[in-house]
Amino acid sequence: MCAELLDQLVVVLAHGGVCPRYDDMQRPFGQREQSGEWFHSLKPGDRLILRQIGSTAEARTALERAVEISPDSSFARAVLGLFDLDEGRAEAALDHFRRAGAGHSQAGIAMAEHSLGHARESLAALDELKRKYATGFALQIAQVHAWRGEKDAAFEWLDKAFAHRDPGLLRLRSDHQLAALKDDRRFAALLRQLNYPD
Repeated sequence: MCAELLDQLVVVLAHGGVCPRYDDMQRPFGQREQSGEWFHSLKPGDRLILRQIGSTAEARTALERAVEISPDSSFARAVLGLFDLDEGRAEAALDHFRRAGAGHSQAGIAMAEHSLGHARESLAALDELKRKYATGFALQIAQVHAWRGEKDAAFEWLDKAFAHRDPGLLRLRSDHQLAALKDDRRFAALLRQLNYPD
């Protein structure tokens, strides 16, 4: 990754990134990438995009630099936590999630605690996420249920995310937290509802 691109990424990560309107996300990703708009559509779940524009090490460097610039950056903390969770480092992920912002914190904690075998703590974080943030975090609740192996509950919350037109559904195929659902016929049906190409 060129230094200029990495510097731009650090600034965006430090300041969170802005989620675009759902309708704006209908444009093919390649068109957004060419215009540079993709920087402004980054969300914590988009860590795969960060990996695609450079190596995981470069993406992690950008995230860590963003945390140095803005220690309270919920976005950067959540993405670092998801990187760690993806890489099997649940304890490290838990540290980042505890310092992430509302909603993302509870979702990440629920997944990390589950990975650590702490069922009670995982359920407590999931319950808090549902109680406080159900409307805006339906996709994250689905991710937690999928991570915990609770497929029926995960699909119930994916349906809610669809009803709320959650823009995160546009990265459904690459969402690692939903990997346990991808062989289920309901996942393919949801992709069709979202008009994903085959």
